[in-house]
Amino acid sequence: MVTRYQSRLSGPMRDRIDMIAEVPRLNGETLLSGPPEEPTARVRQRVATAQGRQLERAATTGVTSNALLDGDRLLDVCRLDARGRDALTTAGERWRLSARAYHRLLRVSRTIADLAGEDRVSREAVIEAFQLRIPAL
Repeated sequence: MVTRYQSRLSGPMRDRIDMIAEVPRLNGETLLSGPPEEPTARVRQRVATAQGRQLERAATTGVTSNALLDGDRLLDVCRLDARGRDALTTAGERWRLSARAYHRLLRVSRTIADLAGEDRVSREAVIEAFQLRIPAL
């Protein structure tokens, strides 16, 4: 049913979806087996740190969030390393991404790199961002 529904969405509509996260249903044993892998407090701290990095960049870009980056500022802030650039180019050619899809992928990749505390957007960040987009393609 999901595939049938997604096939009805037009390309421009799908381009506006940044990421889709599938959350599997957990059984009772899994739910009762112990704490999650990463405590909420640690996740909260990583998010606050990533937001701080974005605010620091706002001093030079004038943009306070990765979601608001566009054009040249997007390319300047993303600072892809060579492997990240190759991964993005390969994915774009293979999946025939539109310019809008490239930009959305770059924004999500930059956020993933911020959460990891990385100054440059790596191949791994691009791949993770793309994996979050796959169901929307």
